Amino acid sequence: MLLVYKSSAGSGKTTTLAREYLKITLNRPADFRHVLAITFTNKAANEMKERILKTLEKLVDGTAWQEPEYKALIDELGLDRETLIQRAKVLRTFIIHRYEEFAVSTIDAFVHRIVRTFATDVKLPQNCEVVLDKDDIVPEIVSELYQKLGNGRELTDLMVDFVLSNIDEGGYYD
Repeated sequence: MLLVYKSSAGSGKTTTLAREYLKITLNRPADFRHVLAITFTNKAANEMKERILKTLEKLVDGTAWQEPEYKALIDELGLDRETLIQRAKVLRTFIIHRYEEFAVSTIDAFVHRIVRTFATDVKLPQNCEVVLDKDDIVPEIVSELYQKLGNGRELTDLMVDFVLSNIDEGGYYD
């Protein structure tokens, strides 16, 4: 199953992705390592991991039932309280003991993992490293992108969302 969420800056993507991750993994805790959540920035990936673990903690200790922010997740799962607590304990234990399989990462990290996995198949050294020479490629990409802006609403909206997201994360508008 593939779920893709597209939204603008500040619309709650990290919260939504964390909730969706938990809905999937709380149904089958042992399969958590087969679920991949990808986002754009390290900050968002770390926030998502923290939210997932915080929510599991609140489910386990029973405080989630008193807090409105967890109501949607609890309702959507449709599990009785004891079953949900038990599954949250199991999932938390799996994640803690197999943290390296807790697949919440950035797009870049995911692509690098794929390249390393198939390095020998494409005749690359096993310890290869993906390096982009930003001085060569970035100006060319930016130039092509600027030429296309304004010609299509979708690309223009995407760039505006990117700029707003960058500003929200303490970056620059340019």
